Amino acid sequence: MVNMKPLFPGQKEGDELKRIFKIVGTPNNQNWPGVEELPQWKNWKGVEFDEYEGEHLSKIVPKLDKDGLDLL
Repeated sequence: MVNMKPLFPGQKEGDELKRIFKIVGTPNNQNWPGVEELPQWKNWKGVEFDEYEGEHLSKIVPKLDKDGLDLL
């Protein structure tokens, strides 16, 4: 709402996840222990997601203050 447009405007589930991962980083067992064992994560086996480091959210929503970024 702050940017006056959707933060993750994906067209389908895979596109949505790719857009999320580009911004917050691709989950893996190092940054989210156990993610690869989650049942829904396993459903995406065979789908290769690029590894994204993620960006600081202040670059994506620069109008938010520290509390807004913490909430997001």
